[in-house]
Parts: sequence; C-alpha cells; structure tokens
Amino acid sequence: MRGARDPQPIRNGGSMQVIGGIVVFGLWGCLLLFQAFAFFEGLDAWFGLGTAASILAFVVAVLAGQLGSFAMIVVAIYGMVHGWGWPWWQAVAVACPLLAIGFLMAGSLGITTVMLRAFRRS
Repeated sequence: MRGARDPQPIRNGGSMQVIGGIVVFGLWGCLLLFQAFAFFEGLDAWFGLGTAASILAFVVAVLAGQLGSFAMIVVAIYGMVHGWGWPWWQAVAVACPLLAIGFLMAGSLGITTVMLRAFRRS
C-alpha cells in the first residue's frame, strides 16, 4: 500500500503529453478561427459579400477540398492586407503557418551548417 510520502511517478510523461496535446489543439483551433475571420473580411473587402454569403462561401470552400483551401488562404491574406491593413509578410505567416515554420527551420539549419563548417576549419 502506498503512503502519502510515496507518490506514483509519472511514467513516460503521460500527463504532460495530454496537457501539451490540449494546448496545441487549442492553439490550432484559435488560429483556424482567426483565419476564418480573415476569410470573412477578405470576402467583404474583395467582393462585398455580407455575413450570410460569407458563411455560405466558407462552407463551400471547406467542402471543395484542396482547391477550396487554397482559395481560402488567398482570400484570408487579402482580408488581412486590405481589410485589416497588415503587411503582406505577416498575413502570409498567419495564413500559412507551416510554410513560415518551414522557412524558419530551413534558415536555422543553414546557419547551423555554416557555423559548423566555420568551426571545423579553425
């Protein structure tokens, strides 16, 4: 029998993995909601569509698959730039977060490679 001074150890980080998964899921959900609002703003700024038509266009774009996703990205970027006044690079970074993360990772890999080669020569 376990006493109060002998707590059950957490094996393999089980609870932290659950908490991390919930946090990541919540952040992606917030990003999706933010992108949806940018899409609605883009439809309003570009085509002058109202709320009901924007929601219908959102549903159609979601059901259209990859082509609809691409259209949503383009319209969301337009909404962020022309509707909200953001710089284009910030709009692209928010609308395509994995692309931005990929560029950051590639850049850090390049810097690391250059630094390793420089220190190996000396």
